Amino acid sequence: MEGEGTLRIIDYKPVLEKVEKRAILERLAVSGGEVQKSELESITEVPSRSLDKILYKLVSTHGIITIDNDRVKLRYKTPLCYIFDSPGTPYAYLGLLGERKGRSKCETQTAVEALEGLGFKFARVRVINTERGIGEWVGAVPSYVEWCRVGGEDVSSVERMESRIEEVLPELLRDYILIMDCTSLTVPATLAFFRLAGKFKIPLIYVYEGTGELAWVASKEDIYRELMGEKITEGALDYKSALENENKRRALKELAHAGRLMGMRGLERRSKIPVSTLHTLLEDLWREGIITREYGVEIKGKIPLYGVELRYKSPLCHIFGSPRTPYAYLGLLGERMGRSDSETETALKLLKKEGFTFKRIRIVTTHKGAAEWEGVTLRNADWHLVKDNEIKIVETMKSVVEGILRDLLRKYILILDCTSLTKPATIAYYKLAIKYKIPLVYVYEDRKELTWIISKEDLQKELLPSTEKED
Repeated sequence: MEGEGTLRIIDYKPVLEKVEKRAILERLAVSGGEVQKSELESITEVPSRSLDKILYKLVSTHGIITIDNDRVKLRYKTPLCYIFDSPGTPYAYLGLLGERKGRSKCETQTAVEALEGLGFKFARVRVINTERGIGEWVGAVPSYVEWCRVGGEDVSSVERMESRIEEVLPELLRDYILIMDCTSLTVPATLAFFRLAGKFKIPLIYVYEGTGELAWVASKEDIYRELMGEKITEGALDYKSALENENKRRALKELAHAGRLMGMRGLERRSKIPVSTLHTLLEDLWREGIITREYGVEIKGKIPLYGVELRYKSPLCHIFGSPRTPYAYLGLLGERMGRSDSETETALKLLKKEGFTFKRIRIVTTHKGAAEWEGVTLRNADWHLVKDNEIKIVETMKSVVEGILRDLLRKYILILDCTSLTKPATIAYYKLAIKYKIPLVYVYEDRKELTWIISKEDLQKELLPSTEKED
């Protein structure tokens, strides 16, 4: 697939926290992503000397803009032209399309029509497919579709698909407001879209082909809240902000290492934080929902004023290390289809090779799936049965799984596995992993290999300050 330029990951959030920088970037975005420097000075009311310094930093330090002959341009129009409502910036669509399988209408057309119904108009529509898939759809797709060809081996690997998609992203991000659609093709292709949409802050959709209804996996509001530092979803805990404070980080690290209820004196001794300071920061962490308090509980033969522990063992016990905290696995399982080994067994064997052992194994499947696998796989697993219609809707599946997930997080370091069942189920698991900062795996069953969609290192990089990355 063709593409120009090298992709650059941009950390917009700390820049947008600065009032003057945000004002400049917002006006630049509203103006279509480029404007003369003199015009930018008049519309932002930032003094010329300050503007020069800010623009220099936006170029050299952050890489958000470029300047050519006094014309200031956003490096990428996505996401800023999207979240700040740029009326003159054209839209582009990048989607996936699988084999035809007798269908008269492709998922791309369904998605574009659904988006047009919401007011979106696309100057470019690019679709990723294999040579075989493209051949099957010749004459049956709208004339506006531009094909991006990938190999059969590419669509079966998250990493290969991610690399191939990155080839076409620079042009689309630079010149358009891009919307990505992960509806079709393979699960590895969908997961590659997830990762890239998260990395480059691109809106992402999924379309229910049967009904033509559209679901936003990453919406405009999601991206805006993330970049502005607002709370994205109800129930999510703001670990990143807490860990930016050195004393809070030290206290949370000791609570994670302990993996249990601790008294004030024990925590003071381990963290080396003065008790007055410790009391204040624990009050903050309790109000933020990151820790819980218990009164009148005996700890090591004594009854402290109160004991504290992490509300959820994941992600902090995972990224800091907690030898006392057991692991739990929460996976998906589809129908048997003549197989002797389940995807769950394959996943657990591969995770065991990486040093993981699990005290609790929970599997989400349908009644039919459970009946077909009964007596064949994992007698020590707990099954959670869902209805056939529930596995077809992202938000329904997310709601069903979230209660199970929270219960496991309170006692265990949790690992999610999104390998099996349906695409909506996979999307639901991905959204929950992002929300609660949980490691997520996918298993290539045919070649018995495991890939980390969200790894321990990913979580450390996201949550910990650059001065403290744990091995």
